[in-house]
Amino acid sequence: MTTPAISIIPLPRSIEFDGNSRFELPCAPTITGGLPVSALACKQLSKDTGRQWQIADASAPATVLLTRIEETGLGREGYDLDVTDDGITIRASADAGLFYGIQTLGQLCFPNEEGALPHLRIKDSPRFTWRGMHLDVSRHFFNREFVRRYIDLLARHKLNVFHWHLTDDDGWRIELDCFPDLTERTAWRGKNEALPPSYDTGDERYGGYYSKREISDIIEYAAARNVMIVPEIDVPGHCKPVTVCYPELLCEGEISSFKSVQDVSENLLCAGRDETFAFLAEVIKEVAALFPSPYIHMGGDERPEGPWEQCPLCAHRIEAEGLENIDALQGYFMERVRTLVADQGKTMVGWNEITHGEKVDQSAIVTAWQDPEKGIEAARAGYSVIMAPAQHTYFDLAQRDDPSEPGLRWAGVVTLAKAYEWEPIPDPELAKRVLGIQGCLWSETLVDEARADYMAFPRLCALAEVAWTPAGRQSFLDFKERLVPAHMSRLDLAGVIEHGSV
Repeated sequence: MTTPAISIIPLPRSIEFDGNSRFELPCAPTITGGLPVSALACKQLSKDTGRQWQIADASAPATVLLTRIEETGLGREGYDLDVTDDGITIRASADAGLFYGIQTLGQLCFPNEEGALPHLRIKDSPRFTWRGMHLDVSRHFFNREFVRRYIDLLARHKLNVFHWHLTDDDGWRIELDCFPDLTERTAWRGKNEALPPSYDTGDERYGGYYSKREISDIIEYAAARNVMIVPEIDVPGHCKPVTVCYPELLCEGEISSFKSVQDVSENLLCAGRDETFAFLAEVIKEVAALFPSPYIHMGGDERPEGPWEQCPLCAHRIEAEGLENIDALQGYFMERVRTLVADQGKTMVGWNEITHGEKVDQSAIVTAWQDPEKGIEAARAGYSVIMAPAQHTYFDLAQRDDPSEPGLRWAGVVTLAKAYEWEPIPDPELAKRVLGIQGCLWSETLVDEARADYMAFPRLCALAEVAWTPAGRQSFLDFKERLVPAHMSRLDLAGVIEHGSV
């Protein structure tokens, strides 16, 4: 598919070579086009090539010409890239396409000791519109600098959604004016904190949160790189910070004996209390105002059994609403949450359990995590689906059978081959329902930033190619040839601290 000198990841839709001719990259390359993406391109290409790129005057000849054209036939994220004797031209109908053309150009330029590019033409566009990667910052807190670098790495691989898992049982990470106690008290955990120690962070005070100013800065940073940030506020389970600050939102009855799969008690919001939905309305309103994304992820997964089943308030809700059972109550809860999200002009996204009880409106989007069949079921039920099956996309899972390999194993071992060799659309009739795919990086075992990098890479590279490249162009053997050594060298240059095995 490619020559040894052309090791682009993800693989473009088409590459055509023009004989053996080559274009010599000058010592002081320039970019012209007068577009907002030009300055970012100069900065990135300077790092990629070791040469100092500059923006040229519009009237002067330039190494790279960026040009907006009315229609490419490749959509807003597609681009054409030509290398000829006259230089390099990148054409696209939108800045997103130009940005992705620059990512490809950066890979053409490095590693490239000679500084000479083959004459070629690339026509490229993505397979899926939703190409996402998730990060859990509750169990392990990652600072603003790490998050920005993470977004950089997503963008370099042409991923365009950052799913930011901001709340869970082990820390509330988003500042909200309406409920300041959530960050003042439960952004931290430790021996003398409101939240107990967990995940080997010890008795000392551990944690942190993102201020609204920091979040706005990260949103702007991501937008310049064509990455949309989708925040997640996980409900009704995974809510230990909320119930610690506001215990009046817990169920009545004997609830302390019931625990989640992560062995956490009293982390479930009561579905029978109107105060629960009043609280969520305020949270959703403020989150919606902060994030420009049209989507808010509201979780909906891993509801611990027990508290709702024995709660008289929940029993009254079931009777008053004419609900059939507890599954229907869960559907009722998430449908009310979906309505609150819609009231703010947003679309709710949730994990595949939001379909329980068949109450949630089909305007919601389902993230299918438990297995591929959950995505197929949701698509057949009329939902738009993001395929994120743990067996292929959960990069907190171990990547080798070796017992010493870090990572969880509850859904098996996710090797590089398993991350690459899967088909997100097993039934062609459901293709229009599958928005795309997403990887997930949960942080139970991420003891530091090096471990986060080790678990994400190079499996994220495989995910990116599955998300971008047409199925008929994908080949794991070819992918590995492009990955090693060329792309692994790029990861080193981009600041990846450690990476897993190939």
